[in-house]
Amino acid sequence: TYRVSLTTTSQGGCTASSSQTVLVAMRAPMPIVNTPLVCANAPAVIQASNATNIRVYTDSVSTVPVFEGGAFTTGELVTDTSFYVTNADSLFESKPLLVQVMLNQPTVAFSIAPDTTVLEPAAIFVNESSNASSYEWYANDVLIGEDINSSLVVSDGLETNIKLVATNEQGCSAILEKSFTFSASQAPVVTDMAVCPGESYRIAPGNGQIFLFTDAQTGEPLHKGQSYEVPTVTDTVRLLVSGVDNITPSTPVEVEVYPFDLSAEFEIDPSVLILKNQKTATLTSLSAGAKSWQWMINGELIDISQQPILAFDSAGIYDISLIVANEAGCADSLSIAYEVLEVTGLDDARDMFTIFPNPASQSITIQVTQWPTNHATITIFNLAGQEVVKRTWGGLAGDQLLEVNIGFLPEGVYTTRLSSGSHTWQQRFIKR
Repeated sequence: TYRVSLTTTSQGGCTASSSQTVLVAMRAPMPIVNTPLVCANAPAVIQASNATNIRVYTDSVSTVPVFEGGAFTTGELVTDTSFYVTNADSLFESKPLLVQVMLNQPTVAFSIAPDTTVLEPAAIFVNESSNASSYEWYANDVLIGEDINSSLVVSDGLETNIKLVATNEQGCSAILEKSFTFSASQAPVVTDMAVCPGESYRIAPGNGQIFLFTDAQTGEPLHKGQSYEVPTVTDTVRLLVSGVDNITPSTPVEVEVYPFDLSAEFEIDPSVLILKNQKTATLTSLSAGAKSWQWMINGELIDISQQPILAFDSAGIYDISLIVANEAGCADSLSIAYEVLEVTGLDDARDMFTIFPNPASQSITIQVTQWPTNHATITIFNLAGQEVVKRTWGGLAGDQLLEVNIGFLPEGVYTTRLSSGSHTWQQRFIKR
């Protein structure tokens, strides 16, 4: 305690004095309080590590504390709450310290989407919670999973209650419940499609986001997603497509993916060109679905018409190819080894023998009419001019039936040459 005096003197020499007592004291030090984190609907305990007596106020200007003592226990808190705390260990309390009690509460949220990892009508519940480390999923109060996300096979028309309990590392939990009634989804919009033979095609329906693709013939589910790729279309593929945006499939819509009717095929007249008789051959495209034609001889483009007439001036085996295309840009090709001879004993094969069946798969029968000699040789060539079969018969006369096994040959077009002495006849057959 200090006494302070003041004496003043006027110009006339008069004096006056005044004294006051001044108390000088130290305030208590600011309290040290660890900011508490609590769960929602739970109380918090506020205490100072450097004080045995604290006062707690609800605002910074209040002079009436709501609590004085060693430790203050709040009521159940539903929001972040602020208090002002002083150290009251000495005669003069400290200045107030702002203490904010924070709720350490998970934020729980989830959304629903079709589960594309399974082909059954199933929903996946996508966890969108924050400040959480463990989860419990319930469907109609039955635990169905403890992973971040959960999946559930659903039934059409039944109401299902989904509950997510999210818990953080402090043990605080939050709960969110949603009820769902799963009704049929909207039907997709999808159209039939023709594609180039041998190519794949991706079906991407409209009027929805997620679809179920099912084999229309077997009823087997194939895929669930935004689209489905049909691999290597060689025959008509029939699928049933259902919308599943609402989890439960819509009425299925049938769709066909089929190859264009395009096949390269041609004939050459005459089947063997004898330069002694003529020097031109007529090539005729028999290709179904073709809109353009490219004729190649030994790899060189020579004509683009449907039925060109070609002139030959030298003997040999020519590789004649036809490449056809349709309006969609699909293409197919066929190559044939074409034989051009100078002079030979090649006679009209149709007058001498017939091949049946044609096409054939296992064997061919050669019916010979009025065979002039007692022996015959049959040689079969592929389109590359390579000899693949050769057989010789003796003791022949008149009409004959000669059988040749072709079961081991690859599919394709073959030339059969029947010869005896200086006479040769040729015809073609198809192996299937």
